[in-house]
Amino acid sequence: MFTVIHKDQLDSTNEEAKKLLSQGNILENTIIWAEDQSAGRGQQGNVWHNAKGKNLTFSLVWHPENIFPSEQFYISKAISLGILTCLDELSRDFSVKWPNDIYWKNKKVCGILIENTIHRQRIKYSVIGVGLNVNEIDFPDYLPQAVSIAEITEGLLNRQGLLSRLMTAFDQMYLALNERDFKYLDKAYHERLYLKDKKSQFQTGGQTLRGCIRGTMPDGRLILEPENGNLLLFDFKEIVFL
Repeated sequence: MFTVIHKDQLDSTNEEAKKLLSQGNILENTIIWAEDQSAGRGQQGNVWHNAKGKNLTFSLVWHPENIFPSEQFYISKAISLGILTCLDELSRDFSVKWPNDIYWKNKKVCGILIENTIHRQRIKYSVIGVGLNVNEIDFPDYLPQAVSIAEITEGLLNRQGLLSRLMTAFDQMYLALNERDFKYLDKAYHERLYLKDKKSQFQTGGQTLRGCIRGTMPDGRLILEPENGNLLLFDFKEIVFL
């Protein structure tokens, strides 16, 4: 059962969720949806672009207390797979670009920012920010890789209906997460991993590296097999896709 708090404008839905959590005024499976965010953030502190009233920018609160801090990347896997499950009903060719951007072909349709609070070696709560491009069709020039569902499907969508379908998909994945069905989450995530087993170029430490993505470790590190060499592991900020 989900509760939706719908706001016209907030600085950040993640910050609003954390504020309500600190006050004890928010329940698990609450979604805070804002039509506009003045300080929305993406991964690594990037500013999230949003056209007011066109997209879905929201934060979801989970309490995955059955998950250890070393396993927190499974929260990202569960959320990514929930989004993919929903988008698969609309079109094809969606994938998850490590660590947790959702791509359609070679363009970004959704970004995810997860902030976990740890208490006594458990995840006390997760605030999961999602920015999904839905009905926007004119993106700024500085976002050449952005795409929306409306552009993909060639039609506008009912955002409330889409959010409802997302909630259903999140519920299914949260069940797998709480049951610690990591085998399922790993298999499903790796099957949808962008550029997996395809020769690609990356940049790390100021050098260009060619190789194939082979999967991820339980802690979220990327497994890369270079053209000439043994398997390498990379953390979130250690490698860039070219």
